[in-house]
Amino acid sequence: MDILLSICLSILTLVWLLDGLRLRQRSKALTVIAPDAKRELSHRYKVILKNGARVSDAMIRAAMHYAEAQSLQVLTLVPSDLSAMGAMLCMQSVDPKGFRRARMASARMLGEAFIVHTDTLDRMGVEIVSPQSDKDFVLLASEFKKFASASMDFVLVRDLIRSDRAHLALDSDLLKLYFGPIGAPWIFMQLLLLTLGFIVTPILAALALAVYLLQPLIVLANTPLHTRDLYFYAWLRPIFDAKTMGQSLFINRDASSAREAMLDIKRVHYKELLAGGIERFFEEKREDCPLCVHKELKHFIRTQDRFQFKPGEFQVDRCTSCSHIFQNPRLSIAGLEFYYKDFYDGLGEERLEGIFSHG
Repeated sequence: MDILLSICLSILTLVWLLDGLRLRQRSKALTVIAPDAKRELSHRYKVILKNGARVSDAMIRAAMHYAEAQSLQVLTLVPSDLSAMGAMLCMQSVDPKGFRRARMASARMLGEAFIVHTDTLDRMGVEIVSPQSDKDFVLLASEFKKFASASMDFVLVRDLIRSDRAHLALDSDLLKLYFGPIGAPWIFMQLLLLTLGFIVTPILAALALAVYLLQPLIVLANTPLHTRDLYFYAWLRPIFDAKTMGQSLFINRDASSAREAMLDIKRVHYKELLAGGIERFFEEKREDCPLCVHKELKHFIRTQDRFQFKPGEFQVDRCTSCSHIFQNPRLSIAGLEFYYKDFYDGLGEERLEGIFSHG
């Protein structure tokens, strides 16, 4: 037991150190723009402010000029004085170097304003309201990334009045939004290993704790992010992380109850859909290739729904002539509706967003 705990603590310490160095490379790569009152306002861009935030006219002019010069559809303005916790969170989620060209990258940045091209707003087709909270801002940023997948970026700005004070502890809603259901258990595991370590192997635990406390300094010190609470947060990090974990437990309990209620409704609906069997979800099986009409087909693979585990099997064949691979039999219109139900939205939305954001 002692050896196993020592190994786990050693691995965790190494992970904290390497992750800190990785995130430091990200934070050092952040772009900062300064206010410039000489630039002209562009009628092609609109400003969307988080409720309560204020940005100077000179800063807006500079941001619009930067967006236009970089051919951006969306530019997120992030305050350079983010809280240490917020800055750590953003650096975990977003890679500044590859963000713009990574079409499926996560856009979960804690900012205060967007500079958005009117073309993007027109394509979205909905009226955008000011985000009321950090969670609203992050969700809106993720939505903008879908419409400006290769023409969205973010910059740090200093001439900006934040909508609220910096939070030392991570909001539990944001924890779930960024890390899903593993966020709170991961924090719990780290704190538990540290606690057990001081009982069993105090020297190694002290070393691990030192790296854990120093990680925010490794990531943020002497970078474009000027977090005022950096040292305060670093020394009290276990307390703030424990607070976040405790809040998340209550949030997850309420969310689980709501999800169970939704599942009960979905079960009744799916039971009705399956009452007539699954044969209607498939077309007639083809005897020839849909591309070259060659009749010699070879079985390639047979599988099931590995995402939502709905009933039915899917066979994929391969044409021996042109090597085309296709599902055979294909899904019917009713089958497409059935198998993609709760895939992109509903019960599957959160899981799919997580997959896309790590693509």
